[in-house]
Amino acid sequence: MHQFGDEISYLTTEIGVQIVDMTRERESLEKSIKFQNLILKDEKKKVTRVVSESSNFFEEIHS
Repeated sequence: MHQFGDEISYLTTEIGVQIVDMTRERESLEKSIKFQNLILKDEKKKVTRVVSESSNFFEEIHS
């Protein structure tokens, strides 16, 4: 019976360790996603600016 208790204790510890690892991994992924979103926002601003400048340039040429 004592062995069964030890096994449950071991499994509980293993599950706890896995939960901690998964939580860390999730947090790391969330940080990475936030960082990627910042990069995308910055790229979107650059593209918007280039499109706007191009549009202004073509308006000047055709006026």
